Amino acid sequence: TLEDAAEVLSGSSDQAWGAAFARAAEGLLGTSNLGAKPETTTAPAPQVVVAVQPGDGGPLEDWLNLERCQPSDGLLVSVNGAFDKLRGGFYPRPLFPKLAECVDRFVVDAEALVVLKNVADKGRAGWLFRVYPEPWQLFAQGKEASLLLETYTTRPAYNDCVATLLKAGPVVA
Repeated sequence: TLEDAAEVLSGSSDQAWGAAFARAAEGLLGTSNLGAKPETTTAPAPQVVVAVQPGDGGPLEDWLNLERCQPSDGLLVSVNGAFDKLRGGFYPRPLFPKLAECVDRFVVDAEALVVLKNVADKGRAGWLFRVYPEPWQLFAQGKEASLLLETYTTRPAYNDCVATLLKAGPVVA
C-alpha cells in the first residue's frame, strides 16, 4: 500500500481509517502479516518510484504519503493520478489544511508528461492533449474528425478550454 511504501521510504506515514483499523487488528491478533512489508534496512534508496492512480477514489492520505515516497535524488512517476482535483480546489483549503500544504509543496510544481483530458459541455466535445515537452493542444471532436482549436505554452484552465470549445462551434468533417 502507499502507507507501507511511505513508511519504508521515509520512516512515517499518514494512515486512512481503513489502514489504521487494519493496524489495530494486527495488534489484537498478535500478527503483523496483514500488510507484508519488505526488509529494506540494507537496500539502496530507489532511483524511481512509480505510483499508480494515487488519490483516485482513495483516501486523502494517499497524497500525503505520495509526497513522502518521492526519492531525494530520484524520480517520482505518477500514472493516472487525480491531480486535477488537487489543483482545481476540489478539496477546500479550510477543511483540508494539511492537504493544502502538501499541494503547495509538492503538487503545484509537478510536471505532466502525458495528458489526455476530456473536455465537454452543451453538446460539444473535445480534449486537451500534451506530450512533454510539446505544447498543450485543445482539440474539438466531431463525429468523424477532430480539429486543433488552440495551442498553449502552459496548461489552460478547464473552464477556458470549455469556453474555447463552445466558441468554436461544431466540427464539420
